[in-house]
Amino acid sequence: MFEFSIENKGEILDALKKINDNEKQKKNAQFDIMQDKDFTDFISTLDAAGFTEVFDYDEWMLKNGIDFENTGDVQNLFIKAGTDLTGIRRLVTAAVRFERFGSGLLNELYRNGFFSLMADKLNVL
Repeated sequence: MFEFSIENKGEILDALKKINDNEKQKKNAQFDIMQDKDFTDFISTLDAAGFTEVFDYDEWMLKNGIDFENTGDVQNLFIKAGTDLTGIRRLVTAAVRFERFGSGLLNELYRNGFFSLMADKLNVL
């Protein structure tokens, strides 16, 4: 794994495009994003590209007032995380780590446009 830099964001954006292409179909309440090959490839790409990072995400979330109880307001999650690359990376890392406990969080975030907004944020950096 290498350190992610904004210069190599293209791989992440390409993976985001794949998962966001069929967004209307995937927003169906019965669709499980974790069973979608494009999405699991996207998660693997995040790790392989060094986008996710090792840090105390519980402490960071507490410090920034972030919780995943209200996943309907994804814009607010990004505002609290910050609009810089570090904030975006940490927010996404925290969400991915939460999912590993089987929470269903990534399904909710996907349906609420989190990953589309992530692509928008990365595109302006």
